[in-house]
Amino acid sequence: MTESMSPREAKNRFLNHHESEYSANTLQEYGYSLDRFIEWLDEQNVSDMNRMTGRLVSDFAEDRKQNVKPATLKTDLDRVRRLMQFCESIDAVPEGIADKIISPQLAGKDEARDERVTEKQAEAILDYLEKFEYADRRHLIFYLVWHTGCRSGSLRALDVQDFTYGPDGPELHVLHRPHAGTPLKNKEKGERIISLNDEATEIIETWLEYHRPPVEDEYGREPLIATSQGRISKGALQRNFYVMTRPCWYSNECPHDVKVSECEARTHHGASKCPSSRSPHAGRRGAIQRFLNNDAELEDVSGRANVSREVLKKHYDTGDKRELQRRRRRSLDKF
Repeated sequence: MTESMSPREAKNRFLNHHESEYSANTLQEYGYSLDRFIEWLDEQNVSDMNRMTGRLVSDFAEDRKQNVKPATLKTDLDRVRRLMQFCESIDAVPEGIADKIISPQLAGKDEARDERVTEKQAEAILDYLEKFEYADRRHLIFYLVWHTGCRSGSLRALDVQDFTYGPDGPELHVLHRPHAGTPLKNKEKGERIISLNDEATEIIETWLEYHRPPVEDEYGREPLIATSQGRISKGALQRNFYVMTRPCWYSNECPHDVKVSECEARTHHGASKCPSSRSPHAGRRGAIQRFLNNDAELEDVSGRANVSREVLKKHYDTGDKRELQRRRRRSLDKF
């Protein structure tokens, strides 16, 4: 027998149940997906989870399909299914509901998004930054993403003290600090030491000496990527990346034939509306692609970027047929 429970209470219980299992970012992403489902249930006047049916979830999927890409729909339905599995375990929905949720099978082109910063774009952006914003915050952000392939969460997590000189040279220590505001996606498994080249080292040292504001965050830590308010927020980091990858910003040209003065993406907060602008994640994808195109070993790229070999090959190695052929040739010519 099912017991009465509102959709929002079910979501909150589900997230609380997985709090020790998932990172803060993963919980937040689950919350976003489930909020869309709950808002849709509100529109259908469904206020009790024991009214849940397979047909209801199917109707949600049909409605959602009109507004999102296949990969997003699959993610949302997979998360709704996990919610239903949890709700079945606490007698909040009829038994068997989770098994009725059919998640779409993705075609190859939909399975892994190919959005990335290309080497050509990165070179143009870095040329601009070196000339006009050398060792300033945006230069540091872009260079570290491109040089290390790190996630934005790892970049935000860095403190000034995490930049050190080890026995093999300058390095960054990426640490999981969930109780001090900077958890890593893969928790302790995401901790690692990243070696730095001379250029990255010089940029960091110049930033620390001349440009970094002397601030602490709310935990008394000294963030490496700092603003006048403290540690840079995730949103601010993303907005800066969208600005830097807008072609009109680094080349003064628009590939979309839009007058810059009339473009809705010309402002700092509107930069993401530019079709050519890219997120930090697209920068990470491009960086990993560059490592692979230059014959870096999968194991080394896996360790540096903190991503498994399987995920690396499926979601990040997005070379076209010609790139893959050239890579195979370089690898196999010795035989």
